[in-house]
Amino acid sequence: PTVTGAVTFTGTFEFASAAVGTKSIGISNTFQNLKVTTPAVDGTTSLTFSGNCTITGTLTTTDGGSTSRRVLIASNLTGTQRTLTVATNSLINTDFRDIVAAGTASWTFGLGYGDLGNNSGITFNTSTLYWIGGTGNWSDGTKWSTSSGGSAANAIPLYQNSVIFDAGSNTGTNPFTVTVNGTVSAPSVCNDFSTGGAGGALDGTMTLAFGSTGFIAFYGNVTLPATNFAISASSGSGILLQGATQKTFTTNGVNLSAVNIAINGNAILGSALTFTGILSQPTLNSVFDTGNYNISCATFQALGSNAKTINLGSSTITLTATTALNFTVGITLNAGTSQITCSGAGPYIVTGK
Repeated sequence: PTVTGAVTFTGTFEFASAAVGTKSIGISNTFQNLKVTTPAVDGTTSLTFSGNCTITGTLTTTDGGSTSRRVLIASNLTGTQRTLTVATNSLINTDFRDIVAAGTASWTFGLGYGDLGNNSGITFNTSTLYWIGGTGNWSDGTKWSTSSGGSAANAIPLYQNSVIFDAGSNTGTNPFTVTVNGTVSAPSVCNDFSTGGAGGALDGTMTLAFGSTGFIAFYGNVTLPATNFAISASSGSGILLQGATQKTFTTNGVNLSAVNIAINGNAILGSALTFTGILSQPTLNSVFDTGNYNISCATFQALGSNAKTINLGSSTITLTATTALNFTVGITLNAGTSQITCSGAGPYIVTGK
């Protein structure tokens, strides 16, 4: 549904649908009260503004009963800010992008409120979160703490929260599994991903398990440990590299199994990359730099007509699938001295150029 401008609404205007989707508000609208219903299933309902908006009463998002059921308040144009002047907030599990916050409402939030970037006047909680208690699901707020081995934060990582797995993450020295239970439409998220630090290196083997549908989006640097760490995944799962500025993805020799990797931002490798899934680059203005490290995967694809850049340097790219290389238009390919080897049976290349 869409509300066009410029209109003044008295009483409470409510977007009552509990389905995942986008609600749009046009330019220069004024509301007494504005309420958005959080999805009834895991996912995000987006409330987008194509102009500035004033709410003289309360801006409300409802409780969907899960931290994975969220509302995004955002500009309709990524990178273009909209000003929200609000008297009072009553928000839960809410994320923001391209918003200038104004008015008498409180714009200081604790854990559970996400910063997708280019916001002004909003204070987000940027605490690093530590995994605790051994085996569990990423979306379980009782498995995260604001200190190594500490008490449960009852919150999950969001876009601005880095995560650390260390010697305080498991019970004793027992192995443990962290299940990524985000989906392609509602992925698990974090900023930086690392292990060790002041809490000590992993002292039991950690498995990051994606199953057949698990997805995680990294908005920061990723550093996997060379020991005591494994990834379990099948072909329906995915890693999304989202950082708008260049972020480093370092596996330290860990085989990423059958997970698929999508580069939606600006990424550079910090070590060689080995996995049996698909490496893709679908997003407008995304940049991928191999860092001169070698890659082995099934298929390397850059689809769609969006402009994107690939820097191969001196890397050797080994592709094992029949459809080995699949590039369409809009790509700036800086090949350098790289070599692409297609090792699959009867491989072929698809290109839009």
